[in-house]
Amino acid sequence: MGEPAHKQDLVVMLNVTELTNLVRKAVKQELDSRSEPSNVMTTDEAGVVLKLDPKTVAKYASAGKLPAHRLGPEWRFLRGELLRWLEGQGR
Repeated sequence: MGEPAHKQDLVVMLNVTELTNLVRKAVKQELDSRSEPSNVMTTDEAGVVLKLDPKTVAKYASAGKLPAHRLGPEWRFLRGELLRWLEGQGR
């Protein structure tokens, strides 16, 4: 059986320059999205943000001194929570 009668194929014609530009734009968008910082961070990544040794970050998380979430044996940190916590430390 074929496709439903209401479905139509779309044919787009591009010259080489247009196709090249389209591919470059798609690749750039993908690479840019990969370079954005993740909202969920490991202990090492949180240490970079806080400029602390990862062992200190884990110790503070265990003591409840940092906003953190336990994921099995590991800690995870939400970037926004850490930044809000950091801003509040100067008060």
